[in-house]
This record gives sequence, structure tokens and C-alpha cells, in this order.
Amino acid sequence: MNAQAAIDATQPISVAATLTAARALVPQLLEEDRIAVNQHLHGTALDSFLADLGGRTRSEDGMRELLQAAARDSGTYHAAYVQKKAKK
Repeated sequence: MNAQAAIDATQPISVAATLTAARALVPQLLEEDRIAVNQHLHGTALDSFLADLGGRTRSEDGMRELLQAAARDSGTYHAAYVQKKAKK
């Protein structure tokens, strides 16, 4: 976006410009990092996901719920794949 002189540090970045850039960049970045993605969100599915996420992050309770779910999922992942098994 900045290469196109679309960013003015004194102004907020437009949501439409951000979404357009993200739609172009995210698949490219994932591919460069060799990350296999099983689910791609494009078009209306992406718009619906972002609208839902935006709605959930507008309130303190919604944000708390998302952060608690992320912490719970992170702990589950850590216990299953990262944490060393106790020695017997």
C-alpha cells in the first residue's frame, strides 16, 4: 500500500484499501512461508468473517471472550504438541 503512496501517516487507512491489500498479500505471504492452508476465505465468506469478528471485538465482553478462547486453544495446543512429557 505504501509503495502506491496510499498511506498518509496523518490519516487513518481506509478499510476498503486495507481489505484489498490483505486479499492480495495474505495468500502470497502464506505461500512464501510454505504454509499449507486448508481453508481460504474469499469474497463474501471473507466479508462475513470480518464482519462477525468486527462485531465481536467492538465490546469489552466480546473481546474478552475471544482472548479467553485464544488462550484456551493455545494451552490445548501447547499441551498436545509442545510440552515435554513428564519422566516416570
